[in-house]
Amino acid sequence: MKKISPLYRHSIAALGMVVVTLIWGAFVAGLRAGLVYNTWPLMNGHWTPEGFWALHPWWLNYFENHGVVQYIHRTLAYVTSLMCISIGLVTWRRKVPQPAARWGYAVAAMGFIQPALGIATVLTQVDLHPAVTHQAGAFVLMGLLLAFIFKLKNLLSPPGRGKSKPQAPK
Repeated sequence: MKKISPLYRHSIAALGMVVVTLIWGAFVAGLRAGLVYNTWPLMNGHWTPEGFWALHPWWLNYFENHGVVQYIHRTLAYVTSLMCISIGLVTWRRKVPQPAARWGYAVAAMGFIQPALGIATVLTQVDLHPAVTHQAGAFVLMGLLLAFIFKLKNLLSPPGRGKSKPQAPK
């Protein structure tokens, strides 16, 4: 099962990325930053938002500048999506046994669906239905990753590990 160990570590990293992306999504929602740039893939014709360093001190831009917060969320989402899609590809290439493989494929599918929901949210100027579905999708993706990690952990654990041995009667 050595071939599964890197996939397990990659899945843990993907889960971490989902959490960080989710946190930045909360910043976007809290600032209502989704209302500022309603174009995709560019942000009103630019790769980065205008006024990237408008706030002083400079570090406030990462948390309070509407354009920068949305830009960071988008960038994190691209990386997170690729990590989740690669989980499905590696699951298939390494022939991960069932039922773990189903969870890996579900993670990959959600790796396509979640950014599509985010793009729909931006393009509809944060219409309620795509926005709420996008937020719920983040938790679905996190749940799928947790289930996949659990299944991989079971594959990596030797049989009988963690079970107490029966003791002889006294």
